[in-house]
Amino acid sequence: MVVGDIVSAVYDTTTIMEFRPAAGVGIAITILQAYAINIELTDGTANGLIANGTPNFLDMSTTKVMITNSIWLKTIAPSAQGSVFTGIQIQ
Repeated sequence: MVVGDIVSAVYDTTTIMEFRPAAGVGIAITILQAYAINIELTDGTANGLIANGTPNFLDMSTTKVMITNSIWLKTIAPSAQGSVFTGIQIQ
């Protein structure tokens, strides 16, 4: 992958969303949606809540989230109706 490439993923109702870019890669998440689930940033040890989707649909299409190999995106459990994100590689 190179800077400017689009990154997207769709997770079903049985899969925890966790996306960690390769070392040296930065991603700007532009759309992030899930249903009835919390979305966090993590460094593998500490977790920080960035969106509380409980108990409703969570649409973060107006909030941009930057992630790297050091701090990445995850949900704490599978979303009741799946989850999705899209973004662009910026580094």
